[in-house]
Parts: sequence; structure tokens; C-alpha cells
Amino acid sequence: MKTLHYSIITILMIGISLFIGENAYGCLGNCPPITPPPHYASTPITVHTNLENYSTGDNIVITGHVFNQTKNTPLIIKIFDPIRQFQFDKNIPVSLNGNYTWTLSTVDFGSFYTSGDYTVLAQYGHVYTITHFNLNSTLTQYLYSQSPLWQFKNGMSAQDVHCHADLILILKKENFTPACVHILTATKLILSGWAIAHLPEPFIEKFAITGLQQNYTIGQPINATVTYAGYYWYAEPEVKILDANGTQIWYNCAYCYARTEAARSPSSDTFTYIVTDYSNNKLPMINKTGTYTMVASLDNKAASAEFTVVKPMMLPDSFEPCDTPYPQSDTGVAVLYMPANSIGKICVRYHNLNDIPEKIFGISIYDPNNSNQNVTGVTTWSDSTSNTIPKGNSTMVYWVKTGNQTGIYAMELFCTGTPFAIGYDNNSKIVSSDLPWLRGTIFCPAQTYEFHIDSLTGIGVKYIPYP
Repeated sequence: MKTLHYSIITILMIGISLFIGENAYGCLGNCPPITPPPHYASTPITVHTNLENYSTGDNIVITGHVFNQTKNTPLIIKIFDPIRQFQFDKNIPVSLNGNYTWTLSTVDFGSFYTSGDYTVLAQYGHVYTITHFNLNSTLTQYLYSQSPLWQFKNGMSAQDVHCHADLILILKKENFTPACVHILTATKLILSGWAIAHLPEPFIEKFAITGLQQNYTIGQPINATVTYAGYYWYAEPEVKILDANGTQIWYNCAYCYARTEAARSPSSDTFTYIVTDYSNNKLPMINKTGTYTMVASLDNKAASAEFTVVKPMMLPDSFEPCDTPYPQSDTGVAVLYMPANSIGKICVRYHNLNDIPEKIFGISIYDPNNSNQNVTGVTTWSDSTSNTIPKGNSTMVYWVKTGNQTGIYAMELFCTGTPFAIGYDNNSKIVSSDLPWLRGTIFCPAQTYEFHIDSLTGIGVKYIPYP
């Protein structure tokens, strides 16, 4: 009997998996009803809404509990409309005691256009449960009941804004924002040049290349942004890099087309495009020294900017931007220490194998025994404004300024913390029992680069036995 029972449960799990996968993308036409959850020996997950009936504009509070949590299993909440079309989903964090809460508005996602019975499905691994709520007014009705400016700011196209009775729609000429006024007022504003009756044809203005440095080294990613404003669809410009002879050496449009984002209509906005290759989404790089020109164009607008590529400055392996080499030892745990009310410097060597600059975490000093709160009175900063590292080897310099507060804390460069004692020196007694947090398990994200502390100034290092 035990074997038969296990087989039934396995079949149910397969059915659940197939059902959830089928509905993850919605369905066309008449959708089948959402299958109720199977009977579980004990409830694995619950889901509730704070109300049974909502009007558009209300907040929906979804709560529930996950029993027997497992590591790295996400909780996913899915919403289905009255004809069982999948609308959207969201990963929701679960607290340590198994409870979860998600508050959403019926106007946040632009998905509640239909009145009727909606389904909420909470999925945790291979188990799920559902609940329902009723929406008794449509999003369109709600939008039309709001002011013209509110409609416009919440996604309604300017020419589609709804005006109440006895009012007509006009558009402010300066920025094409909508307004609803009486017909006599509209006539006066249009004749004075303050307003227009219809939107103009799309146009671009203030077209420029920004963020381009004067010098790059061979193989260094070239970072630049094209900014443009006007009344236009969001479209990415064509960008070329020419050498001193005018020969094209890089082109962002690998297949000779300009990629565009879907848009219902043009909008009055400032657009930005980070210069990348459409085929691989990588920044341009040049492997030969010289003077180059970046040329960007879109429709009838164009901009250009010059830059140079030089040989990289090669530093010897013994180069140490800080005073004291970092002592390496496998005899115990490294503890960094420095006096109170002082300034120290930490030099970190990075190795990035990726072709584009990698975002790094920077440095922080926190208290692992107090909810990982940053230590009061301690300031950290670096010599980088972007907190990114280029491809290859590089060195980042970090500064630490301590205050009056003393104690044994943690310094974090990536996920895990290194013991960091403030107000201590080499003669201070530090034992493994001072570091109880080192015995815990820490889950870190994937690390896409390598690093190590290279040298120090104003900060000492001592090793204590492993806990």
C-alpha cells in the first residue's frame, strides 16, 4: 500500500507541474478552469486575500504561510484574470517563520481591465494552492474617473485622455500634457499659442553623445551614452566608430537595422541609449592606438565626439599602492585591526575575465552581531566613482575612517566578512570566541571575478586559531 500511495503522489506532482507550466504563459480563447490543488496529507502552503470583493484602485493584500521551508525554493504568486488568462507573477520573500505578505494595487500592473473573478495561485516548489477575489469595476472606468493629468501620468496616451461632460481635450504646447477645459477657454488658449488641439508629428531635439572619456587604453571597453529629447518613440540610434582616415572600424547595427521598444505612441521625454553592439550587447573595444571619432545618428539628427586609444600603463608585479604587503598565512583566521579615530587604506587587486566592466560591491564595515548594521561613526570610500572593474587586472584603493566606537566587527568586500577590530593593536587579545558569527553558514551569489587584498596602510593584520 505504501508503494501505491507514493505512486499516486508522484502522478499528482507531474500533473501539477504540467498544469503550472501550461498556464505560465496564459492561453487563447476559452481557457480550461484552473485545477484545484490536490489533497495533501498536511497543508504545505496557504494563501488568502484581505477582502473578497475589490473596486479598481483598492489595494489587494495577499498573505499566507509556507510550512516546512526548504533552502533556495522560491515562492511565486501568479494572477489569472476571469477568463483564466495569465496576467503576471512575482517572487515573494518568505520570512523565517514561514509567513509572507504582498500588497499590490489594482492599478499598479495595468492588468485589471476586466471585471469578474480573479484567481491567485501561490506556488512553492511542486506544491500550490489557490484563492479567488472579485473585481467589480474595470481599469478603464477607474482611469476615466481620474483627472486628465492623473490619467496621463499613469499610462494613458495624451490624445486618449478622457474628459468629463461639457469639457474638451487640449494639449499644452510646451510639453504636450493634456488638459480638459470649456470650449471657450480652449479657443483662447489655442489662439494665444499656449495650447494645441492635436499632437504634432514626431520630432527629435537635443541629440548628443555623453559620457565618452578623452582617453581609453587598448582593449578597454568604451563607455558612452546617446541622449536625445523631443516627441518621439523610444528608438536606439545608429552608432559608428571611425579611425583617423574615416574608415569604419565598429558598428552597433550588426544587421543594419535600428531596434525599437514597443510604444503605443510617441512620448515627450528624454531618452538614453548606452552604446552597445546589438548582436552581443557588448560595449565597443579597440585594439589599436590612435585617434577615433564616434558618430551617432537617428532620423535627421547626428552627433560626433573624438577620443584617443593609448597603450595601457603596465605596472610591475611588485607594485604596491599601499605601504605594507598583506601577510598571507594558513595558520588561522586573519583579523584586521586599526586604532580608533584614524584613517587606513586597503588596496585590493581584481582579476576580471569578462569582456565588459563588472560591477563590484565596494567595501563596508558592519556589526555581524547586530543584524549586520553598518558601524556608527565609520566611513568608507574608494578611488572609483563607478564601482566597476575593467577586463584584466586592476587595483582598487579603499579608505576606512574610524570614529570613537570600538569593537570587533566585519569588513565585507564580497558577501562574506573579514574580522575587523577597531581600537585594537597587535598586542590586543583576540580569540575565536570573539567571532561566533564565523561558524554560521553564508549563502553567496555567483562571483564573476577574482580579488584579494594586496596591501595595507594604517591597518594591521594578525592571525588567530580557527574557531
